[in-house]
Amino acid sequence: MTTKTPASGMPTPLPGAGTNWRTRGLCRDEDPELFFPDTAADRRAALAVCARCPVRERCLAEALAEEGGRNTHGRHGIRGGTTPTGRQKLHSRTAKTAT
Repeated sequence: MTTKTPASGMPTPLPGAGTNWRTRGLCRDEDPELFFPDTAADRRAALAVCARCPVRERCLAEALAEEGGRNTHGRHGIRGGTTPTGRQKLHSRTAKTAT
């Protein structure tokens, strides 16, 4: 699934994209706790799953859209192959380029 980037710079789902992309996510076969890591090793394991995932970009687009401008305390877990800090930096970068 691809996304469009409006003038705001934030990716948005394409019309009709729906949420069925989740059924193709590799995370569906993993323990959900893996994506809320306590250790660096767990974080690397979660990111490795995301790196192979065919819907990683769609997952990241949804995470960014849902989280908006929240700081890292409002972001949780590994989503779309990124950590909460990584998503905050990505959001800040795209927000700056949109202005």
